Amino acid sequence: MNMYLKELADICGIRKNLSTHCARHTFATLTLASGATIDNVAKMLGHANVNMTRHYAKVLDTSIMRD
Repeated sequence: MNMYLKELADICGIRKNLSTHCARHTFATLTLASGATIDNVAKMLGHANVNMTRHYAKVLDTSIMRD
């Protein structure tokens, strides 16, 4: 799957390293930023509890403080 993402990135001229991990991280961050609850995002990602998902919320907190 990661090789397929890298091939698509090359075709599209994207010069970043893409992976399924990166895609999950982006999905979680954008979903939280759009107002979804951390509990719902945890369920969408298949996390057993929200502690794993809190990592993405910390990313949002950091970017808010920076901006």
